[in-house]
Amino acid sequence: MAQAQAHHGEAHREAEDITRHYVMRRLGLTHRMLRVTVERAARLGQEYESSCATLRRDLKAVTGG
Repeated sequence: MAQAQAHHGEAHREAEDITRHYVMRRLGLTHRMLRVTVERAARLGQEYESSCATLRRDLKAVTGG
């Protein structure tokens, strides 16, 4: 009986290790995905601001404003 309990305890620890490993990898992946998304949003924001500035400049040139 003691041997069966020891085996069960070992299996439980192994399952916890596997779960911990999976969670850590998943958190790392999620962090990278969020960082890439934030970087992309910043680039898009800069592109948008640049486009708006160009349009405003062109509009002023056409309207004499």
